[in-house]
Amino acid sequence: MKKIQKIAAVSVLTFTLLAPGFAAAETSKDMAMIDYSKVRVIQMNGMELVPVREMAKSLGYSVKWNQREKSVTLTYSMMMKDKMTEDGMMEDGMMKDKMMEDDMMEDGMMEDKMMEDDMMEDGMMKDKMMEDDMMEDGMMKDKMMEDDMVEDGMMKDKMMDKDMHDMGYTVKITMGQTTFMAGMSEKMLAYEPVMVNNKLYITKDFVEMYLASPSMMK
Repeated sequence: MKKIQKIAAVSVLTFTLLAPGFAAAETSKDMAMIDYSKVRVIQMNGMELVPVREMAKSLGYSVKWNQREKSVTLTYSMMMKDKMTEDGMMEDGMMKDKMMEDDMMEDGMMEDKMMEDDMMEDGMMKDKMMEDDMMEDGMMKDKMMEDDMVEDGMMKDKMMDKDMHDMGYTVKITMGQTTFMAGMSEKMLAYEPVMVNNKLYITKDFVEMYLASPSMMK
């Protein structure tokens, strides 16, 4: 019994010592996903700075500059990729449904024609006329129900699209200020943004801490 307890204690101690190393390795892996090779990196006061517009766009953000405030707003739509996939799946599904519907209609028309010939030969024209009326009435009801379902689905999709859009992550940075907005929270900058050759530059640390995280969720 004591031997088992000793083994368990050693295992817990080993995991405790190794866990920080695993976490650091995972963080390093995430940071390695950020590509600085396509932007100009400059050195200033011991800090590495990168242009905010190019870096933000490379990570999937939309960029909006406010000349009056000298500020830039970066918006990351977390659902954009899923929305594009959903649209593709919906379009593909609609095409498949249309083809299936056409095949079913064609098969149904052929079957109805054969059935009609048999019924006419068997003297069941009256029943056939009644069936046609019932079928036409049923098709009209099904068509109305289908239209209502499509319209209701389109309204739900529209509301869902708006909700998805509202779920975007936003960062607002103002030139010369040491405070910025990340989502709904005001935060402090260790190094204020600077303008170099008409481009606003921020630190690599800022990119990795506040801009990379949402794009890593893709």
